[in-house]
Amino acid sequence: MQAPHDLSLVTFIKYRDINTILPSDLETDGWRNLLQLTDFRQRLEQVNVFVAANHGQETGYCQEVFNYCHPEVIIVSNKENQPISSHMMRQYHSHAKGAPSGVSEKKVFTTYDDGTIVISKYLDRLRQVTTQRKSKPLVSLNKNQENNGNGKSAH
Repeated sequence: MQAPHDLSLVTFIKYRDINTILPSDLETDGWRNLLQLTDFRQRLEQVNVFVAANHGQETGYCQEVFNYCHPEVIIVSNKENQPISSHMMRQYHSHAKGAPSGVSEKKVFTTYDDGTIVISKYLDRLRQVTTQRKSKPLVSLNKNQENNGNGKSAH
């Protein structure tokens, strides 16, 4: 019986010189099944923005994919409770070849570390990858702090 994640929908998105793959929660066996398809391998060869499967976890990684796919940048969509291991970061760094000058200085992005990741295409120049971290509040006030801890207003 096939694991549910091995049936994940894989989407290719192409806009001008941006070729992205969104493999959802695909796991290793699912990748290997798809790699048997000539059309799939040909599409992988065009990818320059690779979104890591299964939030960058080892279960979504398949070494053989990178025999065909040579992305400039790799994006890992993860949260605080989904850290990516240093081993997987090294793996992804080894596969990302880096973008042309002016597109991005980084090769691997994570939503946890980099925040919102935007890939823009301007008609008169190369694509661009930018990030924007959400600012975290410096101080978290609770009811006791608002009232100086004694029920009286600080005003």
